[in-house]
Amino acid sequence: MARDSAAPSSHAGDETRDRLVAATARCLKRYGLAKTGVIDIVREAGSSRQTAYRYFSGRRDLIYHAFLEAAEALLHRVQQAVEDYDDPLDVLVETLVALLRELQDDEILAQAFGPDALATLRPLTSSQVATTQLSDIALRSYQRSLGHLADEHRLLLAEQVNRLVLSAMLLADDDSLLRADDETRRKLRAWFEPTAARHIELAKRALADEPHERRSARA
Repeated sequence: MARDSAAPSSHAGDETRDRLVAATARCLKRYGLAKTGVIDIVREAGSSRQTAYRYFSGRRDLIYHAFLEAAEALLHRVQQAVEDYDDPLDVLVETLVALLRELQDDEILAQAFGPDALATLRPLTSSQVATTQLSDIALRSYQRSLGHLADEHRLLLAEQVNRLVLSAMLLADDDSLLRADDETRRKLRAWFEPTAARHIELAKRALADEPHERRSARA
């Protein structure tokens, strides 16, 4: 029996999913978002449409997962850019500067912020936007610098960051944040200082309310 027609084991399924996501990434680089279709992806993966639909709901789902995998790779580059900072506002600002700088040169993720993505990856809710999840992934260092950030506040910040980066990528005018320079830092500090101050206060309250046993274990 051919490999694609056999019922996959859990391990084989993981390998098949990974192969399809990797093929999607290669197709996005080669053809671009608008011209990448399921048939291109399965040919690149040496698979079949039947197999692709066994693991993914369709083209948008495949592209969505390729974006998320690329976002995890971006996270490592962003983390390196902020590793020397401890203050939450500094971490947030440098995270955004690194995100703006890195996105421009990322062959896959830059496409997530283009006009084609608005139609291709039209979400059911804002939390399902691939670019919002990219922003959420990039904010992990900021979350660690606080010690605590409730999910509702983290997701709201991720959506705010997503909107800011999306407008910067689409407009790219003379005053663009994409220069990722000291002027960009100044603007970001002014915009996000109130948010960081609020998050710091909330983190302090959460730590104060934490049971003594858990605080001791964390220490």
